[in-house]
Amino acid sequence: MTGTYLCGDLGFAPVAVLRLGDKLLIAASTSEQSHIAVMAVDGGEIVTTLKPQRTAGMVMDIKSGGELIMAGYEDGSIVAWDVQVPHHEKLSARLHNEAVSSFDYCKRTQRGISASVDGSLMSWGGTELRQTATADIKGGAACVRARPDGKLFAIGGCDSRIHVYSGRPKMLPLAVVRAHTQSVQSVAFNDCDQTFAAGSRDKTVSIWSIYKDD
Repeated sequence: MTGTYLCGDLGFAPVAVLRLGDKLLIAASTSEQSHIAVMAVDGGEIVTTLKPQRTAGMVMDIKSGGELIMAGYEDGSIVAWDVQVPHHEKLSARLHNEAVSSFDYCKRTQRGISASVDGSLMSWGGTELRQTATADIKGGAACVRARPDGKLFAIGGCDSRIHVYSGRPKMLPLAVVRAHTQSVQSVAFNDCDQTFAAGSRDKTVSIWSIYKDD
């Protein structure tokens, strides 16, 4: 272990890690649940605090992409900040009618997909948060992950299935696979061979190798 860092109430949001120059930073929600504290790993001091410019509710998910930190909120919005200009939002759009349950963003393709607690999916352009396609997953989606090359997005469904979509603007459905009996809560891609793992509430983990040459 290299350090322990005091955070606020993490709520639903995981911690995001990013590098700015020679500094390794951690972004996590604070006791003021709509705010995000950016802390230096070396020393643990708070470098800056990111705040939405309007009432957005609780932070539901946090991602980093280069110098961007993006957050999904309880009101259905996605907000992005440039860490070098932290006091002004770089992008902001309310993409969903209900809370964002999860989202992911690929810096390489500048594309993202977000999911809401009502099961709606939204594909958007990262430079403008411009909606390009929609879809629905019955029962809702618990997690969204982009493959490192941005060609695929895997969505863990509350219906116990893994839904695989194209990373293109039209978000074409490619496959629905099932190895679990309860909600799929986590998906992680292997950067080296593009396989991915999925973890479920049924206490099992499945490993997948599909569309590797896509």
